Amino acid sequence: MATIMERDVLIEAASYTAAVIARFPIQTDETKRLAKQGWKMRNDYLYSEAKEWDFYKEVEIPKEMRAPMKHRENITYFSVEELDKISRKILETRGYNEIKSQINPKVTVLGGLAGSGKSNYMYTLENTYAIIGDEYRLEHPRFEEIKEQYGDDWVFKTNEFAGAMVKKISEQVAKDKKNVVIEGTFRTYEAPANTLKQFKEAGYETYAHIVLCHKDIAKASTVERYYKMKEAALPSRIVTNEKFEEMLNGLAKTADRIKESGLVKGFTMSTRRDLDQFTIIYNADDTRKPSEIINKEISRQLSLKEQEFVERINKQHK
Repeated sequence: MATIMERDVLIEAASYTAAVIARFPIQTDETKRLAKQGWKMRNDYLYSEAKEWDFYKEVEIPKEMRAPMKHRENITYFSVEELDKISRKILETRGYNEIKSQINPKVTVLGGLAGSGKSNYMYTLENTYAIIGDEYRLEHPRFEEIKEQYGDDWVFKTNEFAGAMVKKISEQVAKDKKNVVIEGTFRTYEAPANTLKQFKEAGYETYAHIVLCHKDIAKASTVERYYKMKEAALPSRIVTNEKFEEMLNGLAKTADRIKESGLVKGFTMSTRRDLDQFTIIYNADDTRKPSEIINKEISRQLSLKEQEFVERINKQHK
């Protein structure tokens, strides 16, 4: 049973909680519901006798209501509602409805170093929807604020959102039984393995493909892309040396594990040479370990054309 002063505290707690939630800049159906609940609690406390309330029980409720708001003060936060809304927009505007559902749908997990030219492989797949996580970063509901506050670090600050969006759209694709290719780097085993498991359980034929590229060409290509995007007044996606090394160190090991996992029906690789020439160098029936090919290809002798490209990029953007 609450005292009169304790009831006053409950009234203040409910009013304060409702006001904090109502002032929050990111308003969703959930925040509106919580604010409404806070005002109702305030009125319930105000228009009742103090003895009707258990102070120590009731005072915890406003605390619990305010707790999620602490996370939302971070502009990188996004709600389930926002994720749902944006995922629908992505599917509606990026050709999803043009992809036909299949009786025996196929999924391809696509790996390779940043800057290797993975997008070149995507267009070779007919009637296949492309899931590209990096594109989804720009769809964050507070992307402009993130970019303004964090500068080039916007890439890292949108990781969680991009990952959640890939998962959300993958679930819809699997439900609709459409062919899909999902871009990644094969930096770690878990990401492609979990994707393959998800689609295999959904009845998909599962494939993996890696686009190889000499490490110096790939890194120089990420630098060139960064500055070309800046010239075009676009958000420029930086790939730090640290992140690039992580990809480089993980690619071959992950490739071997994926092939040996039993999760894929077919495992193939292509390579990019002379900057714009792509060739299949590893077929599904190849018995060699993928790492044997990968380690040779990413460190092979550069052609004159490739050497000139790397030197030019390094000279222009020291």
